[in-house]
Amino acid sequence: MTLTHNERRVKICLLCYEKKSNVRIINDEQAKLIKERADGYEHYEINDIHLPSGLCQTCIQKLRKCDKSHKFPQLPLKWRNVAKNLRSSSIECNKNCKICSLINFTLNEYKAYLKEKSNQN
Repeated sequence: MTLTHNERRVKICLLCYEKKSNVRIINDEQAKLIKERADGYEHYEINDIHLPSGLCQTCIQKLRKCDKSHKFPQLPLKWRNVAKNLRSSSIECNKNCKICSLINFTLNEYKAYLKEKSNQN
């Protein structure tokens, strides 16, 4: 069974851009915390199809520990630009969709993605 774009959005954590088994759909309370406490997400909307709609347990815990003066850190510039690039693409999911590409990575491709991502931090 092929997943839809929206089903894939739930499988990626919005804040760390990783696919994990413990990613859950963002609820209204978490969306409010994201807007208040995650640097660069002041205008986040749950229904924005260009962004992941999940949060992993690690990021949920980190987000709860943050406050308005000590915000959840932004991803490195390269990964923040993923959302920007997604918005410039069409609404239809295609081979350039970063969310769907990430879900469809092979194990080796995903390991390379994580390695490159960790080198950016």
